[in-house]
Amino acid sequence: MSVGQFLYILRWLVSDTFRQALAGRVFWVMIGASFLCIVFCLGVSVEGGVERDPGGLVGPDNKVVRSDKTE
Repeated sequence: MSVGQFLYILRWLVSDTFRQALAGRVFWVMIGASFLCIVFCLGVSVEGGVERDPGGLVGPDNKVVRSDKTE
Protein backbone atom coordinates (compact mmCIF):
# COMPACT_ATOMS: atom_id res chain seq x y z
CA MET A 1 0.00 0.00 0.00
CA SER A 2 1.40 3.37 -0.98
CA VAL A 3 1.35 6.54 1.10
CA GLY A 4 -1.35 8.02 -1.15
CA GLN A 5 -3.62 5.03 -0.61
CA PHE A 6 -3.05 5.15 3.13
CA LEU A 7 -3.98 8.85 3.29
CA TYR A 8 -7.08 8.21 1.15
CA ILE A 9 -8.25 5.43 3.48
CA LEU A 10 -7.46 7.50 6.57
CA ARG A 11 -9.42 10.46 5.18
CA TRP A 12 -12.48 8.30 4.57
CA LEU A 13 -12.25 6.69 8.02
CA VAL A 14 -12.13 10.10 9.71
CA SER A 15 -14.94 11.42 7.53
CA ASP A 16 -17.18 8.42 8.18
CA THR A 17 -16.53 8.53 11.94
CA PHE A 18 -17.35 12.24 12.04
CA ARG A 19 -20.59 11.72 10.08
CA GLN A 20 -21.67 8.90 12.41
CA ALA A 21 -20.93 11.04 15.47
CA LEU A 22 -23.00 13.90 14.05
CA ALA A 23 -25.88 11.52 13.38
CA GLY A 24 -25.91 10.32 16.98
CA ARG A 25 -26.23 12.21 20.25
CA VAL A 26 -22.68 11.51 21.42
CA PHE A 27 -21.22 14.35 19.37
CA TRP A 28 -23.57 16.94 20.81
CA VAL A 29 -23.11 15.68 24.37
CA MET A 30 -19.32 15.91 23.99
CA ILE A 31 -19.54 19.40 22.47
CA GLY A 32 -21.71 20.49 25.42
CA ALA A 33 -19.36 18.93 27.99
CA SER A 34 -16.33 20.54 26.32
CA PHE A 35 -18.06 23.92 26.28
CA LEU A 36 -18.88 23.69 30.00
CA CYS A 37 -15.29 22.74 30.85
CA ILE A 38 -13.92 25.63 28.78
CA VAL A 39 -16.30 28.13 30.42
CA PHE A 40 -15.36 26.82 33.88
CA CYS A 41 -11.62 27.07 33.16
CA LEU A 42 -11.99 30.60 31.81
CA GLY A 43 -13.80 31.62 35.01
CA VAL A 44 -11.10 30.37 37.40
CA SER A 45 -8.54 32.87 38.63
CA VAL A 46 -5.87 32.97 41.33
CA GLU A 47 -5.44 36.12 43.37
CA GLY A 48 -3.58 37.16 46.51
CA GLY A 49 -0.98 34.43 46.68
CA VAL A 50 1.67 34.51 49.38
CA GLU A 51 5.31 34.62 48.29
CA ARG A 52 7.57 32.40 50.33
CA ASP A 53 11.24 31.57 50.34
CA PRO A 54 11.56 28.58 47.99
CA GLY A 55 14.30 26.97 50.10
CA GLY A 56 12.56 24.78 52.66
CA LEU A 57 9.47 22.93 53.78
CA VAL A 58 6.85 24.93 55.68
CA GLY A 59 4.21 23.30 57.89
CA PRO A 60 0.57 24.32 58.27
CA ASP A 61 1.48 26.65 61.17
CA ASN A 62 3.92 28.55 58.87
CA LYS A 63 6.96 27.25 60.78
CA VAL A 64 9.95 25.94 58.82
CA VAL A 65 10.01 22.15 59.15
CA ARG A 66 13.09 21.53 57.03
CA SER A 67 15.43 24.01 55.40
CA ASP A 68 17.22 23.27 52.14
CA LYS A 69 19.72 26.05 52.71
CA THR A 70 23.25 25.04 53.61
CA GLU A 71 24.83 27.50 55.97
